[in-house]
Amino acid sequence: METKNFIFIIVFIAAFTFLGYNIKRLLSYLSVGQKENRFDNVPERIKNVLKVAIGQSKILREPVAGIVHVLIFWGFLLFTVAVVEAILQGFYSGFSFHLLGPIFSLITLTQDIFGVLIIAAVLYALYRRYFLNIKRLDHGKESLIDATVVLVLILLVVVSMFGQNISLVAKHGFEVESWALRPISANLAPLFFDTHETASTWYEVFWWMHVLVVFGFMNFLPYSKHLHVFTSIPNVYFEKLGNKKFEIKPINLEDESIEQFGAADIEHLTWKQMLDGYTCTECGRCSDACPAATTGKLLSPREIIINTRKRTEEKSTNNFS
Repeated sequence: METKNFIFIIVFIAAFTFLGYNIKRLLSYLSVGQKENRFDNVPERIKNVLKVAIGQSKILREPVAGIVHVLIFWGFLLFTVAVVEAILQGFYSGFSFHLLGPIFSLITLTQDIFGVLIIAAVLYALYRRYFLNIKRLDHGKESLIDATVVLVLILLVVVSMFGQNISLVAKHGFEVESWALRPISANLAPLFFDTHETASTWYEVFWWMHVLVVFGFMNFLPYSKHLHVFTSIPNVYFEKLGNKKFEIKPINLEDESIEQFGAADIEHLTWKQMLDGYTCTECGRCSDACPAATTGKLLSPREIIINTRKRTEEKSTNNFS
């Protein structure tokens, strides 16, 4: 093993230990919520995940924003292979997925193409945030900074991946490996490198940049409104199925024994309702669809969760003690 591998292992353990701590913390909040059975009808739930979460059927109802989101989402699914490959190279520097043959060629080609599409999508998303003044996206300075940090991190993930690929092409004498298809990286390599002599150093720089940005990104998400990157697929899986999703729980207003109506505190919510709060991205669609938005600022599900987080943490601590 090289020095690089030993350093990487330390970074890897630190990153996933901190991520594990935050996942445990978030799950402890859910434990405060009321129990609710959402584990029935597994085939239907999987079908729902494929259609809504992977297929992005709901997000595409809004053409422009939907397409931008889809490009970023599908691109990141494709980049998962590159991320896994980079992580495995941290343990063994010579590792590569080129043994997959034609499949690997297809992966490298789609990564090259989607890399450009994601860069364009992120830049447009930043343009929408800062120049189009879309009212439903205005949730204050903190929300804007959060969105900007996430978009910049996504941009750095893609740029560092391109940096790896471009320097790798230059490293091999400006020729793409026989098992890979990198048309965009191959054309960019001569623009950034005159010779292949410095390419090896730059490859290591971009490799470390890629790994550290990915690790930093995944540990930033639990503190961000973009936590939905982790929670959206589970949230879709556990949502109500069929006609049940439109059901409203009846309230007997004549029952004098009822001490409260609705949820007065965090423990009156179910764990699924709290998971909804984790998945809220403050997109503003709920405010757009609700007449109450004209009379004052509505709290998003995520804001409600944040406002009660301190009480939740105290109660979850008591539950585990």
